Amino acid sequence: MAGGTSFDAPIFSGMLAIVNQKLNSTGQGVVNSTLYTLAADSTTYASAFHDITSGGNECSAGATYCSTAGESEFLATTGYDEASGLGSVDFYNLLTAWPTTTSSSLDASLTTLEAATTSPAAGAGDAITISVAASSSSVTTTPTGTLTVLLDGTTDTSSLALSSGSATYTFSSATTGSHVITATYSGDSTFAASTGTLTVTVGASTGTFTVAATNLTVSEGNSGTSTITITPTNGYTGTIGWTVSSSPSLSNGCYSVPDATVSSTSAVTAVLSVYTSASACASASVRRTSGKRRFFGAAAISSGTQVPPFFLSAVQASLIMAGLLFAGSFRCRSHAGRRLDGAVFMVAVGLMLAGCVVHHRRRVLQARRREPTP
Repeated sequence: MAGGTSFDAPIFSGMLAIVNQKLNSTGQGVVNSTLYTLAADSTTYASAFHDITSGGNECSAGATYCSTAGESEFLATTGYDEASGLGSVDFYNLLTAWPTTTSSSLDASLTTLEAATTSPAAGAGDAITISVAASSSSVTTTPTGTLTVLLDGTTDTSSLALSSGSATYTFSSATTGSHVITATYSGDSTFAASTGTLTVTVGASTGTFTVAATNLTVSEGNSGTSTITITPTNGYTGTIGWTVSSSPSLSNGCYSVPDATVSSTSAVTAVLSVYTSASACASASVRRTSGKRRFFGAAAISSGTQVPPFFLSAVQASLIMAGLLFAGSFRCRSHAGRRLDGAVFMVAVGLMLAGCVVHHRRRVLQARRREPTP
């Protein structure tokens, strides 16, 4: 058995010899741009090419020799792919569709890809700008047409339209490691097709960053914002998510803060918003249904001036105790009992005076609580 490029190359060379004969040409030069232009027309592609959509030429030698990305790359998919290219050809239809003006008369194009960051965080969106321009500075015409974008050898989009020579593709992957993005320009009546690639690495940033935030005081029923500044160091780029916690926990409010994307050496900011009103917080779990509310930054009473609640005032408790003692003393009629009456009376008077002192102290503490915060 035999096969592969050893057979394919001479067979296709024979096909091009017949094309030369038809056009009375001495040669077609590099025919890739002509083939891609024909394939960009859906009608021509359906008749002149046989799309191969299964199989692949991924690395299958095992983890010892293949990277994780290599084990899954270069799979055959719908349309152009790196495993089978444009597919096989129906030569009669290809010969019929072959243009009389060959690709050598088309201006060469250059397709380039640029990422907002080449090391995005897992699951984060990364804007990839794809630009197509003339490869010669003497050509000022802007290419038109569409792009086919492959991610790790699999077609992700086959009709991304150019606008003023560029288009934006959003890359996102939850799989860490290297990913190859390939963009193929279809070509137009002026420009030949071209291909560009870019490799991005998910979750591989080795840089660091620091954060600083402005102070924030929020009183009950109101809201406030704090500006968070993120300063990258050591070449850090990526998307930053947030987790906010408080001690004690924020049980009577809620917060919101958007992700921040660092794409250069410049510092970026994010705004933390804190809300302490029931209408601003959708979740009932962040609001108490009873009890006194406490909020971040609220003007709190210092622990030294707080007094625990009493069901009875100190004076009321003392009078009740004295009455009980007197009632008990009336039952003692002996001489010893009368002496006990005197002792009980003195204890009762002492408790009443103590109650007055406690009551006075409590009034002083309550007055302090009503003093405004300086």
